[in-house]
Amino acid sequence: MGEWSEDDATQVSDLLPSDVLHKIYECFEKHLPFNIRCKRLSTLLLGTMRYPKIDARLARYIRFCHANTASNIRISDKQCSEFGLSSRQLRRLSQQYLGLSPRELARVFRFQSMFKTMKTGQAKTAWADHYHDPPHFIRDFKSLSGFTPKQFKRLSVLYNKD
Repeated sequence: MGEWSEDDATQVSDLLPSDVLHKIYECFEKHLPFNIRCKRLSTLLLGTMRYPKIDARLARYIRFCHANTASNIRISDKQCSEFGLSSRQLRRLSQQYLGLSPRELARVFRFQSMFKTMKTGQAKTAWADHYHDPPHFIRDFKSLSGFTPKQFKRLSVLYNKD
């Protein structure tokens, strides 16, 4: 963890309780196969997580975005009233709980949905269900991933068929 931190002020003990740290160290001390260590570490860390209480209205919006990834979601007061709040409340709640604006959240869901489509082998037309045109798709892809789709396919072991 210290190697990952950009500053020396962040300590592992600041991030995790001491009993969890002790269990993590135990997991690494034992001579176990890598996949078993990963499973144990994953189970340990997931067991310590506490899920935040999210406002029910925001949760409805998140489900709506997830279900409507192909459409262009409008954030008008009329649309937001279906979730039980105003567009200003939605922006505030979204920023507070997710660190994203509602529009950015919808954009991420659309990108993830398109990404799943790419995995199924329809990579050449994956953009058509989610974006207006190829330049829109490429611009969004590059801003969210840091690569153009072509660069990503060359670099990714999941999508590179060669």
